[in-house]
Amino acid sequence: MEKKLTLEQIDALHAFVRKHYVEFYDVELELVDHLANDIETQWQEATQLSFEQVLHIAFKKFGVFGFSDVVELKVNQLYMTYMKMIFREVGSFFTIPKIIFSLALYSLLFTIGYVYQETGIRILYVLFFFLIGFYLVVGTLWQKKLRRRQREMKMKFLLEDTATQIYAGGAVFSIISIFIQLSNFTSTMTNVILVTSVVALLLLFMGLWCYVAIFILKPQLEQEIHRLPQKYQIH
Repeated sequence: MEKKLTLEQIDALHAFVRKHYVEFYDVELELVDHLANDIETQWQEATQLSFEQVLHIAFKKFGVFGFSDVVELKVNQLYMTYMKMIFREVGSFFTIPKIIFSLALYSLLFTIGYVYQETGIRILYVLFFFLIGFYLVVGTLWQKKLRRRQREMKMKFLLEDTATQIYAGGAVFSIISIFIQLSNFTSTMTNVILVTSVVALLLLFMGLWCYVAIFILKPQLEQEIHRLPQKYQIH
């Protein structure tokens, strides 16, 4: 007779996965499903083995670090998926017809920097850090909203955590670092046209990044997060 997992044993699998530091409910479901399939496959060949024995065998297949490698892989995959989406959307502004808008905006920024020179460059710097501030404020408020939702539902989803990572500011702080280094480099340059061109281009990229992240990616993530309870049949 073919052995199948009971409801109590499935509950035990959920507890086992959580015990091994898997905090995301969607990843927990996937791992429980994987373990359940592995256990029932083992039972087809060795029905005399107990639930604890086949679970031990199934878990050993995940290696020394257990589920941590799986969780890390899924986090990185999802993070990279949305980061690529941001870059793809930003890149779309450099294709017709959006390239016309991008060129017009770049021309405006360049004109400000070139016509007013030192004062103009300072204006571009102010605009850059204004965008940074706006990005971080929106991101911080959204993180608080997601954390409050997690507390109310008493569970975390990988997508929610990835969303907070995207808005944690890592990419933005990298851009800030580049901008500061660039400002130090350009301060020693005497070619106003070259300096203004580079600063205006980076400011344009930052503006497009903020627009895509806040007004395109964020609404898409919010829709997906809103559908999570229905997707996993949580009431």
